Amino acid sequence: MLGRRQVTETKVGPYVWLTYQEVHDAALRMGSAIRSRGVNPVSHVPIENICFTESCGGCLTSIGNVFPMMGTVGVPMTTIETRLESVPEMGYDALSSVPGGEICLRGKSLFSGYHKRQDLTEEVLVDGVWIAGDIGELQPIGATEIIDRTKNIFKLSQGDYVAVENIESKYLRCPLITSIWVYGNSFESFLIAVVVPDRKALEDWAAEHNLTDDFKSLCQNLKARKYILDELNGVGQKQQVSVKSSSFGTKSLDMERDLITPTFKLKRPQLLKYYKGRIDKLYSEAKEARNEIKA
Repeated sequence: MLGRRQVTETKVGPYVWLTYQEVHDAALRMGSAIRSRGVNPVSHVPIENICFTESCGGCLTSIGNVFPMMGTVGVPMTTIETRLESVPEMGYDALSSVPGGEICLRGKSLFSGYHKRQDLTEEVLVDGVWIAGDIGELQPIGATEIIDRTKNIFKLSQGDYVAVENIESKYLRCPLITSIWVYGNSFESFLIAVVVPDRKALEDWAAEHNLTDDFKSLCQNLKARKYILDELNGVGQKQQVSVKSSSFGTKSLDMERDLITPTFKLKRPQLLKYYKGRIDKLYSEAKEARNEIKA
């Protein structure tokens, strides 16, 4: 709500709060769209904060006149409690001299769960504490700075949420593969994957189908790729998701290329950087195939 002083300074009656035009005339301090059009005077006191859909609005905010808070998202609002959870595989320690870790929130303004997606809810909401997926660093002044992201849930362009780590663990039950990285983003409507087949399983299948290719060639064989992809999507049906396209490699995801942690967790930013060319190609090929079918 507007402060009484703010309203008085803009010559709008102090008890008039409700209509949009009156709020607009009162020169709210927030709203870059209004400010960029020159309608709202530029505030001398910049304020930064962070909001999530799951927090139903703002949850941390900086304090306007406290200069050292510049570049941070500030301190918790009155309805929110926060804590940092150590993420050792990413090198963040909540008990170090400069505390860092995954941001966890608790408060009455938090959401109660994702609509009809209990699986996603259980991934991020534990005993009333929401695991935000962002990595924060606590500054000496007590404010939090967002420095990284560890969240393994993302949204596709049509609005579907995907708990990718859970899906990967299910796909790994398929005896035909040894490694998999599933990728998607909010600009695309489907998932793709980088897959490393199990050498013996693939060669046994090839022998049954009279294929004499070596392992490297089998990984590029269209018939073999389709077979593995169909098997994976058979597993994925239980999760109501499927991988539309995939790239096959002969070398497992490893620490030597900085693609996994010492505890064998996937390093998703590094994977995206390493396989960026393949990812772009997979999306392009899948879209072309879809357009050909429509034609």
